[in-house]
Amino acid sequence: MFKQNLKSSFLEKPLCDEKIKFEGLRVKSSSLKEFCNLLKSEKHNLLIEMNVLVFQLESVEAKFGNLERRFTKLEKKYIDMEKEVQIRNPL
Repeated sequence: MFKQNLKSSFLEKPLCDEKIKFEGLRVKSSSLKEFCNLLKSEKHNLLIEMNVLVFQLESVEAKFGNLERRFTKLEKKYIDMEKEVQIRNPL
């Protein structure tokens, strides 16, 4: 009987230690899952923000293209008007 109690006591300590380790790992796993979910959420938000910024960039590029075309037309009109003024008022 004494041997059996000693053997049981001898096995109980490592089992208790393993249970403690297991609980620690379970808590760590839970924390890592939570962190992973947080990162997924952040990634999702960043993708949405990136799409908004891409849309804004495309809009600005289109407006810039329109301004370039308008500037080119105005520049041509200005040159034509300068030529006309020189023809009417030669030096």
